[in-house]
Amino acid sequence: MTVTGTGSSEPGGSALTYLWDLDNDNLYDDATGITVAVVFSDNGTFSIGLKVTNTLGKSGTDTASVVVANVAPVVNAGPDATINQGAAFSSSGSFTDAGSDTWTATVDYGDGSGIQPLTLTASKTFALSHTYNSIGAFNAAVCVTDNNGGAGCDTAVVTVLDVTPPFTSGHDPLPGATNVPVYTNIVVHVKDLAAGVNLSSLKMTVEGTVVSPAITGSAADYTLTYDPAVNFANSQVVDVTVEAGGLAGNVMAPFVYSFTIVPPPVATVGTEVLAVPPATALCNFNNCNVKVVASGSSVYVKATITSSDPSATPTGSVSIAYFTGTSSCNVRPASMQTVALSGGSGVTTAQSSNYGPLAVGTYSFKVQYIPNAAATALGFVGAPGECAGLLVQ
Repeated sequence: MTVTGTGSSEPGGSALTYLWDLDNDNLYDDATGITVAVVFSDNGTFSIGLKVTNTLGKSGTDTASVVVANVAPVVNAGPDATINQGAAFSSSGSFTDAGSDTWTATVDYGDGSGIQPLTLTASKTFALSHTYNSIGAFNAAVCVTDNNGGAGCDTAVVTVLDVTPPFTSGHDPLPGATNVPVYTNIVVHVKDLAAGVNLSSLKMTVEGTVVSPAITGSAADYTLTYDPAVNFANSQVVDVTVEAGGLAGNVMAPFVYSFTIVPPPVATVGTEVLAVPPATALCNFNNCNVKVVASGSSVYVKATITSSDPSATPTGSVSIAYFTGTSSCNVRPASMQTVALSGGSGVTTAQSSNYGPLAVGTYSFKVQYIPNAAATALGFVGAPGECAGLLVQ
């Protein structure tokens, strides 16, 4: 600021000289002249003294009080910046302050991480460093406050780009899975937790053919479900490719995987010869080579067909051959009967009508599994059982 002594006068009209005390030390040795410039290093109330002297050496003095207001810091938060998601934002800034103050500073990076203290250097500069894990535009706000309560703030805009492509998860069947049912659907999740998945970019290819899966969910997590029009073949290796891009323009590498369909189910035939109550077996297969019953007993045959794949049920029927006078099943049977199978969950059973009453002698029975059309479609083929012998005595 400038101060002037133009209000001073000398009654005789003599010329005056002007001496100034600008530091309030009662010495008029700081400046000369009717008008002088003075700079105050801090806010406060200051006293300025003026001494005027005429040509005869006569002097007069006067003082004035100057109130200097505090000036808030002026902050430069640095340039705006653009970074990739997950990368560190690094920048620097500075501030100015006309006063000889002390200062503290804070920074809020604008992403919800909160206000943090910021270190200031003696040269009135500061460094900014922060990692942004979300995409978008964020205001990094820096505020500097002096010891008189004056504060100045500035903002740098940090734009965080989405550079992470979509990814797949929740595969059903899993990549590399084996023994997958022939009737399986194919389910895949495509996710992008930043900008989201571009719905129009989704593409699924199964066995070299682009298919049209049902798509549900949202841009953050789309679910693709493909229901084939026909079952896969037993032992087939199914190749799947999923392609997608993000709304931010990021394209994931095609995700290619495969799984293997269960081999054709194998039917195992179990044959059990049981005595019709009240007759009882004198010896059974657990401790004898053949089952033994008393003369006059009647027996029946229980056939159990068990699938190697519990999800495939061996439906159809069984033929039961009855042999008399032999423990071998390699001769012409005395009679044949066909019985329908019933059951589920990979196991079916059938029971013959009764044989007897039986005279003393040797008998044998043999069961043959006959799959129906539904079982044949699942891959079942006919299967024979063991020859079951019976001794009546």
